Amino acid sequence: SIRFYRASAVQGMLFTNIGADERGMQILLGSTGIAYITTRGGAGVTQDVATTAFSLSNSHSLVVAMSPTQIFVYANGVLQSTTSLIITPLAGTANLYIGRTVTGIAYLNGLISHFRYDSRIWTADEARAWSQNPISIDSRI
Repeated sequence: SIRFYRASAVQGMLFTNIGADERGMQILLGSTGIAYITTRGGAGVTQDVATTAFSLSNSHSLVVAMSPTQIFVYANGVLQSTTSLIITPLAGTANLYIGRTVTGIAYLNGLISHFRYDSRIWTADEARAWSQNPISIDSRI
């Protein structure tokens, strides 16, 4: 999950940990405000999910959760999509980069105020609660 502010209509990376081995996950914010969520399971094994556009000059929250069979995307506390998982995502082996790519390009023009990774899948209520109050230490309600 990530909370961010989009300052301009320029493409920028929210985060990535996809390295040369093509394993991991990333979220790229396109110039139109659409977030492109990419999961990778090794060389040539990719699944992409796109969101609706996030507006300029506002703070937004984006939560991505995965079960063994589905990808859930929450935008600003609302379940936006449920997509069947057609690959087996593999954990990224590259460092985690927030606000830029691994190679140091596609810097985000805006702010990232909160970033949270959890090793378990959140319930819909937990994702919604975090979107509404990301400052809380524990989103479990």
